[in-house]
Amino acid sequence: MLPKVRGRYKEYVEMSPFTWFRVGGMAEVIFRPADAEDLSVFLENNNEGVPVTVIGATSNLLIRDGGIPGVVIKLGKPFSDILFLEETLRIGSAVLNSQAAKAALNAKRGGLEFLTGIPGTIGGGLRMNAGSYGTEFKDILIEAEVMDPGGRLHVIASNELGMGYRYCEIDEDWIFLSALFKAPFSNPVDIKVKMETIQRQREKSQPIKEKTGGSTFANPRILICVPTGSTPVERKAIQDSALAAGARKVNLIEEPIAAAVGAGLPISEATGSMVVDIGGGTTEIAVLSLGGVVYSESLRVAGDAMDNALKEYMREEYNLMIGDSTAEKIKKDIGTAIPTNNNTYAVKGRDLRSGTPKEVNISEEDTAEALNPILKDIVSAIKKALENTPPELSADLVDMGLTLTGGGSLLNNIDKRFSKETGLPVNVADDPLSCVAIGTGKALDQEETFSSVLSEY
Repeated sequence: MLPKVRGRYKEYVEMSPFTWFRVGGMAEVIFRPADAEDLSVFLENNNEGVPVTVIGATSNLLIRDGGIPGVVIKLGKPFSDILFLEETLRIGSAVLNSQAAKAALNAKRGGLEFLTGIPGTIGGGLRMNAGSYGTEFKDILIEAEVMDPGGRLHVIASNELGMGYRYCEIDEDWIFLSALFKAPFSNPVDIKVKMETIQRQREKSQPIKEKTGGSTFANPRILICVPTGSTPVERKAIQDSALAAGARKVNLIEEPIAAAVGAGLPISEATGSMVVDIGGGTTEIAVLSLGGVVYSESLRVAGDAMDNALKEYMREEYNLMIGDSTAEKIKKDIGTAIPTNNNTYAVKGRDLRSGTPKEVNISEEDTAEALNPILKDIVSAIKKALENTPPELSADLVDMGLTLTGGGSLLNNIDKRFSKETGLPVNVADDPLSCVAIGTGKALDQEETFSSVLSEY
């Protein structure tokens, strides 16, 4: 039994005519409250706990074909007032954002121009802290009138709403009724120019005459990192997959180049730079100069191989079976290229003989022995790269050394070992884990500058 109200109930209403996209099944009941007091009476006396859903202009709402159970509250004309106050505006939650912007213009009030670019109502804008063209609701909001599920009215200051990017901390079952906005007197010509500028920008970039849920964007440009050893067929397959996923344009960049850019190496200068990117599946080695790759090598030995080597070592030396996560933890906590102390580490796993849980203590010497074959392979590849580097660039490498990037470069003392075995200075990048991502982002942002190292198939 629904509470007695002054507003209107209507049963079994098709929702598609109400929605922006003209889809949706039936609502069991639609309630149009006569005013805020009427809404309060309904909520206070909804003792049976009938589900309540509030809708506005439905510009960002999709309704399933199965409809909406319970009562749908549609805030209409009683919540559409605009009250002009001194340097402020009180706007009802059912007012369309575009209408609010026009009303502010007519009243010579500034600050609400950005609402021109936002579909939906003031209530929806408050709920999601809507924004466009550099301004959000929270930037001009002073306070909001909100009704809780028990029908009690609250006036909440803007800084108490917990507004963030497209977010508001107020519980979803609380209903926004109105809001007080900053709206200082301004030159109507300036206001109109701002609104027209926003409208032109939207027309240029958005299908504003179509039914959309707000902003839409052009398919993105994508830059994808690939190993240096990948074949043209593999690269074409990668590019085709990205295009099929919706990319507008796809370029490829070799991982060591991206790593070098991210590490801040002067790859565009007439000097030689060498980067060794030790990732998960591959180690990428490259000598770079004048924006191009002088020599490159892709080694299918890297961080994952280190984990496997530790697992195999524990199996052979201690008859202990460990998982991938344990091997990774060993590598991070006690793994080393050169043992320097007597630290030990407790490793838990399954005894291969008895099948029961077992714990053993391993040392840095153990991890160094386990990882030695992997590190020898990487050193050999580095030496091969140095042998194939032109003499004039080799002189640069003597001064600059080589730079390590990737997660594998975080292995303890790996820089010391590589320096000892190559005779070159070895530097670990400031943020080795992010170098490839950072470099890819820079190359994408500065496409013209890095065009020589980008490829397209």
